Amino acid sequence: MMKHLQSMGACQSFSEFRQEASMLHSLQHPCIVPLVGISIHPLCFALQLAPLGSLNIVLEDRHKGSRYMPLGHMLTFKAAYQIAAGLAYLHRKNIIFCDLKSDNILVWSLEVGD
Repeated sequence: MMKHLQSMGACQSFSEFRQEASMLHSLQHPCIVPLVGISIHPLCFALQLAPLGSLNIVLEDRHKGSRYMPLGHMLTFKAAYQIAAGLAYLHRKNIIFCDLKSDNILVWSLEVGD
C-alpha cells in the first residue's frame, strides 16, 4: 500500500511536470525566459542561460560598492518595465506567476541600451 501511494504521488508529479512543460513551451515573449528542453531523469526544465545570473546576485554584487541606487534610475525603470511586461503577457495567457522575487528574475545585461 505504501509503494502504491508513492507511485501515485510520482504519477501526479509527472503529470504536473508535463502540464507545466507544455505551458512553458507555449510562451513566446522577449521578457519570458524560453524553455530550451526538459529532462526526464532527473525531472527538470532547461531554460536559457542568463550570463549575469539572477537579479538577486546582481544586486548583492552591486550593493558592495554602493549604498543607494545600485542599478541607477534608468536601469531600474527598464527592469521594472520588463518585469511588468512579462507579467502582463502571462496574465493575458491566464497564467498567474506567484513566485515573483529577485531570485526568479534573470539578467542578461546591465546596459540601458540593451
